Amino acid sequence: MPQRRKIGIFLCSCGNTISKLINFKEIIEYFKNFKEVELIEENSFLCKPETLIGFKKKIKDNDLSKIIVAACSPQLKGTIFKKTVEEAGLNFNLLSLVNLREQCAMVYKEKESSTKSAIDLIYSALRRIKLQQPISSKTVRIKQNALVIGGGLAGLQTAINLSKLGHPVVLLERESSLGGNINSTSLVKYNHNNINLKELVDKKIEEVNNNPQIEVFTQAELIKLEGIVGNFKATIEIKNKDTRRERKSLNMGAIVLATGCQSYFPSEKYGIDLSSQIISQSQLEELLSSKKAGLNGINTICFISGIIGDDQRLKGDKLFNQALILTTKYKIQVYILCKNVYVAEDGLEELYQQAREKGIIFLKYDQKKPEIRSKASINKIEVSLYDRLLGKDFYVEGKELIISCDLLVLEEEIIPAPGSKKLSEILQVGCDEEGFYQQKNISLQPVFTNRKGIFVVGACRGLKNIIQTLDDSGMTSLEIHNLLKEKLVRYNLDRAMVDNDKCTLCLTCLRTCPHKVIQLEEDIELNQVKIKISDLACEGCGICVSQCPANAITLPRYKDDQIMAEIAQTI
Repeated sequence: MPQRRKIGIFLCSCGNTISKLINFKEIIEYFKNFKEVELIEENSFLCKPETLIGFKKKIKDNDLSKIIVAACSPQLKGTIFKKTVEEAGLNFNLLSLVNLREQCAMVYKEKESSTKSAIDLIYSALRRIKLQQPISSKTVRIKQNALVIGGGLAGLQTAINLSKLGHPVVLLERESSLGGNINSTSLVKYNHNNINLKELVDKKIEEVNNNPQIEVFTQAELIKLEGIVGNFKATIEIKNKDTRRERKSLNMGAIVLATGCQSYFPSEKYGIDLSSQIISQSQLEELLSSKKAGLNGINTICFISGIIGDDQRLKGDKLFNQALILTTKYKIQVYILCKNVYVAEDGLEELYQQAREKGIIFLKYDQKKPEIRSKASINKIEVSLYDRLLGKDFYVEGKELIISCDLLVLEEEIIPAPGSKKLSEILQVGCDEEGFYQQKNISLQPVFTNRKGIFVVGACRGLKNIIQTLDDSGMTSLEIHNLLKEKLVRYNLDRAMVDNDKCTLCLTCLRTCPHKVIQLEEDIELNQVKIKISDLACEGCGICVSQCPANAITLPRYKDDQIMAEIAQTI
């Protein structure tokens, strides 16, 4: 005779936050006579440590086999309840979490409606949990080291952070020396954080070179990657002094992309080429960082911003700093022509106010681009525009505002570093429309990629300032540490599973998996090729399950019969 299921339902009032909008007495009265329900009770704060002790004791004393917790969002306290249930001797999959607060109490104004909805959700969970079975776990040995690709500020700082956390690091740089695109100290001279970029990078390079935990390879590139998180197998190619190329195989636990970005002058968008009087911001930066700035005889400089794109927040950082240096150090009159002034970034409002106070003139143009004309006779550049904020009365009829300047500085386009596309194909990580590495979630998981164990730091995911780059490095280092801190990793086998007897090898799953955890594997014993899903790397998103035409892939926690049982009351 099969053993009777003993299901416990624990309601949490969340300090009357939920119970004032949901009638818990009615819920208890409704479920107390269900034959499967051994215990149903209300608690004030079920997540409190002292309450959890009693929660665990009741599971053991009543010999409960399955648990339903009806409380707040599982994203908030789900981990705590799973841990407590496991400590009580039950498998984590024998717990069902019902969100009463966000899905009932905060949705309905009438207590009667929210109570009815709560009963429906708990009843659905009750129907489903009857079918849920324990899910086993697996332990694997992983590597605790990391590969950092890119020797700029982002890569250097990430390597240093990881070494301090006890992780050996291999640092790859495709150029002959470390440092990235550092050619000027002017970029942050006026920044409120007062950071000297060149000195900072030089200090990081020295720290990396003197760190026994960090192995540096210059003139080296990644040419192949196999494996999954915790056990990546990377093949790198190193160019020796005699120009010969040597290949080396590395076993790594995690990978960090810190390849940075580069500037590009889009002459086709401006309709004009660079010259001695028309230069890019990078060229100006080189002038300002040289001992002889080469600005003698220049009294007026005009900047044009916003023609190549509207995302000017971080470009504005560079623009304001350069303009301030020209005004304060060289006493040059500066005009800035822009569509809009973007100051929605840390420190930009302060820089903008400083620029206005120092006499820098901002002029706003509309959709019509400013016209640029060279006046060789007077050795000047003329820029004409219509500033709609000045109004029609300001202008002579039929004419626009004309600015005559000695030097015109044009904004550049920021594009991914050379080789980024090839690297994304090797690593199988996604890129956005501009070619930058695509973040998993720009707000919640900005340094993650679509592949578990591969991270992006700094400007390789879009233009970043120094503070943001250092923040990225710290965030990524902690994520990698949490991932690799133990040699043995235990994980639950609740990821996608394939039934190779049903599989027809159509490869739909392999093509659609966004996390690239599905691959073909040769079964030597059966002398056939089959689909293999990497358990540790699988995110359990379920895309392969929904796409498989043969229904050969399942998620243990989302089987068809479980889902149908849960929604049966609503269809």
